[in-house]
Amino acid sequence: MTIRITYAELEEFQNNLGMLATNVEHERDYLERAAEEVGDPFGRSDLKHALEFFHEDWNMARDELVASLQTALEHTRAVATGWRDLDTSCAPEPVIAPPTTFIPE
Repeated sequence: MTIRITYAELEEFQNNLGMLATNVEHERDYLERAAEEVGDPFGRSDLKHALEFFHEDWNMARDELVASLQTALEHTRAVATGWRDLDTSCAPEPVIAPPTTFIPE
């Protein structure tokens, strides 16, 4: 079985992975604002406490997820760099043709 992955596909994967890590990291701000905006409707804070509990639990899981995504991104960069270096070192030297003189007949 042959697997073919182009450098363009690797770069796109790296970009997507980086954006995903950034988006997940910024979710912290969204959940904090959501809990604050809910407040205590009708003098009850059940929903606000539930959001805060979810937020605290999600923070731990999110931090682990972001770390895993960053590790995957580093590995992807290492693979791309390794293959590029291999391609560069294994590529044959370009053939330089000697100059020719054109002699019309």
